[in-house]
Amino acid sequence: MDVTEKLGVLGSAARFEIAGERQSTSVRPGPRAALCVGDTAQEAPGTLLRVLQSSYCEHDCAYCPLRRSNDPRRASFAPEELAGAFADQWARGRVSGLMLSSATEGTADNSMARMLDTIQILRTRHQFDGYVHLKVLPGASDAAIKHAATLADRLSLNVEVPGPEYLEGLETGKRWQQDILRPLQQLRELNLAGEIRAGVTGQLLVGVAAPGSTAASDRALADGSRWLRREFDLRRVHFGTFTPAIGTPLAEALAPDPRRRARLYQWDWLGSHYQYADVELDAAFDSAGNLPLALDPKLAVTMAHPGERPVEVNTASYQDLLRVPGIGPVSARRIVDLRHLGALRDLQDLRLLGVVTSRAAPFVLLNGRRPPESGAALHRIRRALRAMGPKPVQLSLWPELTS
Repeated sequence: MDVTEKLGVLGSAARFEIAGERQSTSVRPGPRAALCVGDTAQEAPGTLLRVLQSSYCEHDCAYCPLRRSNDPRRASFAPEELAGAFADQWARGRVSGLMLSSATEGTADNSMARMLDTIQILRTRHQFDGYVHLKVLPGASDAAIKHAATLADRLSLNVEVPGPEYLEGLETGKRWQQDILRPLQQLRELNLAGEIRAGVTGQLLVGVAAPGSTAASDRALADGSRWLRREFDLRRVHFGTFTPAIGTPLAEALAPDPRRRARLYQWDWLGSHYQYADVELDAAFDSAGNLPLALDPKLAVTMAHPGERPVEVNTASYQDLLRVPGIGPVSARRIVDLRHLGALRDLQDLRLLGVVTSRAAPFVLLNGRRPPESGAALHRIRRALRAMGPKPVQLSLWPELTS
């Protein structure tokens, strides 16, 4: 293959690596498959070259299309080759940063060495001083991780499952303590010492389960995310989505509803940006430990506390306004900043400020009064809640006669 072909193959193979919430999901063939929009060191979106160093893998993970016993089209970049390909894209103004990962070709440290050589060439020969996000491979040595911290801006590790019990049957060959927790601890120590410029992130996979097993619930993934952030000081824990792949034992498994990933991100946002306490966030999960798909977590948490008083929008603080369903940071700031112009009197006033009034109406007061539309809006929300509950079953005195 030439460089263009390799960018197409290895860029498409890297599409499951998450660069940020604003990433592109394009899988079109060709080198454009390697481009995505992801967060940079300043948490601002930039165009990244998202690519694998190699797609040859020693592991046989049951869910991965690059597993050793599968036969996809594979490719591998030499460090000089990939550095030159990136430098060309950078010189043309097509990319502002690099997100580099790899399958484990040989050992974890051998694969890490090739990625680190690529970045070293970029930094020295091509004088690239921009953003680099490097994926640390499970099982990488402390020395390799320490070297990575001197070259990359952000380091991350794909944990994939929230606990060792979920590894059983997935044929990953990865040891929870040695290959996952030990590198995370090393990353934590380097990060706390200020040696990782843009922090450390991780990734969990939604909907993956060994054949005959049950996938982790939303609650298990959420608890895993909280534990990873607190125990290892991760800046973010991203959520990927399991995709059944041809040539794997899970090829016929059902893909999770894509709304699950979106709900987990919304749930996580409530804690990290809206200052919801853990006990409040726990109320968002249903009896099966999942987040309602038809109800966003903020609304689910609010409905779990029906005794709370509605918020008077004309006097409430910015932080209290943020806790109202249908009011986000932008609309909350507008409400506070424009109060000097006069009181808000009806839902139309809120609508003009960007509030989603169909969700906010039951939970606000306007000059001490509930909006007339609040009753109908609350009825619609409760109807949606009932629709998510278990379906009624017709009982029979003679079950053997029912079909």
